Amino acid sequence: MGQKFQAPFSILDENGKVIFSVSDDPYSVGFRGRVHVAPGSGGNYNIWVHNASGTLVATMGESKAGAGFFSALMNGKDAVTMTGEGFGVENAAGKLLAHMGLDPANKTRARIVLRGPLSLTDEAGNTVVDAGSPQVGLGAVRAWPNANCRASALPACIKGN
Repeated sequence: MGQKFQAPFSILDENGKVIFSVSDDPYSVGFRGRVHVAPGSGGNYNIWVHNASGTLVATMGESKAGAGFFSALMNGKDAVTMTGEGFGVENAAGKLLAHMGLDPANKTRARIVLRGPLSLTDEAGNTVVDAGSPQVGLGAVRAWPNANCRASALPACIKGN
């Protein structure tokens, strides 16, 4: 076996700033470099990545449930997460906007959930099909170039009633 290092330790840049650290102390109390490896709150090990100002921007490791976990953060909050259950996108308030993964009611199936419109585009980026909810409780699907679904010009538009 090659060289061994015993935690805790840090690797510094040429200016003495910690760029990589490893600790046995939980992340909440351990020292941190730009990249920090340590146990999380449940004894699981993770990697935390910080930007130059010390703000946490990404995490990767083992979730408390034992599965793999990845999170990209924006302004200190999860923006994108990926777990064994699927892939999620959240807004700044922490509200789930999209999820693609296992169906919680039937784990043998997949499910895609979107909060907002769904658009399909052609190679040029033009919308060719979109679907959404023009009002609460009403769904609509529209095939372009017919942009006016109010007249329900079938087959270009399909609306619930």
